[in-house]
Amino acid sequence: MSVTLGSNIFSNPDMRPHLKKYYESKYAPVHDRIAEMKESGVQKTVALPDGTYAKGLLADQYEAAIPSFDKWLELQEKIPSHSDQVFAGNAGNKTLRKHIELAKEHLQGAIANTPDQPSNVRAVFSRGDEILGFIGAEGNINLHSGALMLTNLHDKANKLGLQGEERIAYMLEQGEETLSRFYDDVTIETYSKSTMPTAREFNDKWYPQYDIDKAYQQNIENQKKNIAELEEQFNSLGEELNNQTRNISDLNTFLLKSLQEADLTEVNVSTEAQGEAETA
Repeated sequence: MSVTLGSNIFSNPDMRPHLKKYYESKYAPVHDRIAEMKESGVQKTVALPDGTYAKGLLADQYEAAIPSFDKWLELQEKIPSHSDQVFAGNAGNKTLRKHIELAKEHLQGAIANTPDQPSNVRAVFSRGDEILGFIGAEGNINLHSGALMLTNLHDKANKLGLQGEERIAYMLEQGEETLSRFYDDVTIETYSKSTMPTAREFNDKWYPQYDIDKAYQQNIENQKKNIAELEEQFNSLGEELNNQTRNISDLNTFLLKSLQEADLTEVNVSTEAQGEAETA
């Protein structure tokens, strides 16, 4: 008799007695524990985090939660093949690894970008003590409520394909012209790359109520927290893959032994099973 150990083993009638032996071996400790619970007749009390107590499950409730052999087979057939799980898991791990690397790069940039670094502000539109908007180093304009009439400047500059100094000059010219039609007291301050204020200087002048040092520290803490969460996901996924590999290796080993004991010497291990064993 020739049997292939692969993803179809759970629907193979010839494998049923061997799978049942595996099923019984895995649930035997659970049944032993349930028998002990029934014999003792004691229902455990569980302490909850809030300081209260709850009754544990009864032996009959544990017993009812165990799937029958046929139900177990049905559940196994619905689970994606191990090779598919490993492929998806490895792909997920690679994606997470890239996210972690990118997040660490962003963190280093955030740490280096202290409040005393250049603000990248190239121009400011204002009226007295009120800031209407400012143009950044990339030529994009950041607006406040008093200058929303400049919203369409981005689209116009994009359509013209303007970048760098040309884009900044265009934003300045169009911004001044438009704002002058609405206000007669608009002030425009321009800066070169070497004269632009630091982030702290810009903040202290136009946003004195904003705690820039606190925001800087909070940003770093948030990014570190994000990296820690990503690394936890990465490690968790890796452990899950290891568990899957151990489980399939355990199943293959058990079935091979069971088949050999039954004198079924012509046993073929499928490509999938071989790949799984190598992964383990």
